[in-house]
Amino acid sequence: MGMAFRLSEAEEVKALGLRGIAVPGHRLHDISLFSMMPMFKYMETQQLTLSMCLADNEQQIGEMGEIIRECPRLKIAIGHFGMPTTPSFRQQVMLARLSDNVRIESGGITWLYHPEFYPFPTAVRRIRQAADWVGWDKLMWGSDYPRTITAITYKMSYDFITRSTEISETEKEAFLGKNAHDFYGFGKLPDLPYIKNMSE
Repeated sequence: MGMAFRLSEAEEVKALGLRGIAVPGHRLHDISLFSMMPMFKYMETQQLTLSMCLADNEQQIGEMGEIIRECPRLKIAIGHFGMPTTPSFRQQVMLARLSDNVRIESGGITWLYHPEFYPFPTAVRRIRQAADWVGWDKLMWGSDYPRTITAITYKMSYDFITRSTEISETEKEAFLGKNAHDFYGFGKLPDLPYIKNMSE
């Protein structure tokens, strides 16, 4: 996949009226993130959001830091909550301090701690730790659904936060909705029906 093809894909996304692109950076073995710089710059000018999971290595985290500096208006959500089960956790979370437009998104955190299982006390501690480093306004909840349905219900993917006594109600409100609402620029969101087999 060449640079021009990546840029053309971003142009197609924009033409379709979509508002973002997810890149599985942790799956891009031996491919520099810099090779996608034309796409990132285009996304910045077109106000497209980048969702990016990063590999657990200093090179890719360093490259993402340079991309953030080069594209300061590009909205970036770093997925898998910065890989809290790896030594790179703090490095990934601290990327959020480089720009007002970078957030850390928790999709997959329950999967990373699934051997511990619900109510994922270590995941809660890692969320609090990240908040100490970068502030609650930089953190957003995510479910990683439907992958996580193999281990937990959709409700459990957020219920471990709502039931936690280690996170205040104000922090829960920010983490579970307000921060994403502000970051993605959502309008009024519809009330969705309760779906029993998904939620229980």
